[in-house]
Amino acid sequence: MINETAVRCFLTLCDTLSFTETAKRMYMTQQSVSKYIAKLEEDLGYRLFIRTHHYVALTRAGEIFRRTFALSASAFTAAMEEAMGQVTTMEITYAARDSSFDGNAIQAGDYLLLVDNQLFGTEKSMETALEKLAQESQERGGEFISIFYGEGVQQGEAEQALAQFEAACPEAEITLLEGGQPVYHYLISVE
Repeated sequence: MINETAVRCFLTLCDTLSFTETAKRMYMTQQSVSKYIAKLEEDLGYRLFIRTHHYVALTRAGEIFRRTFALSASAFTAAMEEAMGQVTTMEITYAARDSSFDGNAIQAGDYLLLVDNQLFGTEKSMETALEKLAQESQERGGEFISIFYGEGVQQGEAEQALAQFEAACPEAEITLLEGGQPVYHYLISVE
């Protein structure tokens, strides 16, 4: 089976053509890089590099695998970016002072509701703030919801928040986790 670290070593060595430089970039020893490359060559059944004490070059097979692995890495990155684009982030924090934003008057102590890093609204009540985000999660078709509660939130309060989301999104798989984050009462991921 091909090891991800071996592929990363291979692609880095293709760029540097230096075991020393590859080891530095990969934060490992030269010996480890050599072992990963040797194992990859063994797994693939092809010699990927021509190497001497002073010279490293790709073989023809190495060049083909470089293109293949690079395409695979690009496809993987594109898939991850697409998946991340389908995740909605929500936060509840508080206003430290009076202000206004996008025509909204904000008073010190108001709860600020953020959805995908945009101001979604303000509320005086945490219960109402959570209800609005739970409803938004339902409207967005959330199937997997993770609720991280912050350092100032008590376990009982977090369980009430969980109950609100369960009521609004009965079909969703919802997880409640102690995040312990400062400033943000809740960080919520909706997929």
